[in-house]
Amino acid sequence: LFVQRLTPCGRHGRPIFVQAMRILFCNDSFPGHFEPLAEYLASDSKNEVLFASRYERRSFSIPGVRRVQFRAPRDKAASSDPLVADWSRAVAMGRQAFSSFKQITGAGFAPDLVLYSAGNGVSLFIGRAFPHSCRVAYAESFANAAGEDSRAVSVMVQGISLFQCHRAYAFSSHHRDAFPQILQPAIGIIPLSVDTDFFCRDAASPFFTDIRPKELVSISIKEPSAFASSGLPRVITALLLRRPFCHVLLNCGYGQSSQLLRLFAGLNAEYMTRLHACDFLHRPEYRNMLAASTVHICLQRADSVAMEMLESMSSGSALLAPMPAGERRLLHGINMCEWPATLQGQFEVTCALLDDDARRTAIINAARRTVLEHFCQKDAMPRHARELLD
Repeated sequence: LFVQRLTPCGRHGRPIFVQAMRILFCNDSFPGHFEPLAEYLASDSKNEVLFASRYERRSFSIPGVRRVQFRAPRDKAASSDPLVADWSRAVAMGRQAFSSFKQITGAGFAPDLVLYSAGNGVSLFIGRAFPHSCRVAYAESFANAAGEDSRAVSVMVQGISLFQCHRAYAFSSHHRDAFPQILQPAIGIIPLSVDTDFFCRDAASPFFTDIRPKELVSISIKEPSAFASSGLPRVITALLLRRPFCHVLLNCGYGQSSQLLRLFAGLNAEYMTRLHACDFLHRPEYRNMLAASTVHICLQRADSVAMEMLESMSSGSALLAPMPAGERRLLHGINMCEWPATLQGQFEVTCALLDDDARRTAIINAARRTVLEHFCQKDAMPRHARELLD
């Protein structure tokens, strides 16, 4: 069923991509983590690229990529058991997606390559929809699963999706190791990479329109409840009280900014003018925030590198984060600073970075060089695409 599309070898012993490929992306949202790969594969005019999703960014497009949107299924889950209800919703989502896939093939689009997210119901029947296509699954993190029942459903959905693929990938060893041990050997790892042209201080616009803080400490907060129970609000309060030119920016999810600001209700009005909170930022605004930050605090797990860390390092802010275990390219005091365990240590290391302009500049410059050398998307994406085509 496949036409030979790769010659035996090119000038440097690598296969040469010579004929058109029909490529289908399938994800819950457009474009999600598939943006750089879809953009890269669509940049070859010989390829025909289609992207199917439930949700889409209408104001955003990728040159050369056509889009299909499936309708969200009606919520008919009537079970009082959360696990049964979540599983029923996933199956309904898969059925709806399967119906759209049949329309796609009925219209004459028979993909050679299907690239899909394994972590949601849209991919449950991907093998049945495209039995003759090469199918590549991209595993998703279990971090957002709220409770054991949600995680169980996520494991079931991803397990079924992975068993239908010819190749599977995760985005880190920590990500892969969260899967049951029987699946781990079958999952490859895509090294994290950053769009260094986009995440660059020179490409950014001013984040604030009315003020230009001399010192700006930004913090991305993913779990407001965990943030409230930690000691970090005390560290932030100390920064505002003891550093008259310091502004603090809390970046959080939709509708959470007012909840975070209530934690600081005891501060007087003068200090509150230097405390800012913003709900979910779109990608350009997020980049502008990082580029405007003197110091960015990333509160990710200490056992792996987070994309947020690399984006901060690429954008020109001094990074404060737990030191990833076993990561030799990120070095305390060289291209980032380690986030201490104690509140006193957290306050002192933040102040030290804010006070020492020369040291901070050296760290920022080294961070940018590290990302360009080891985590640049321009280098990583062709390697991954070549592996897919091979």
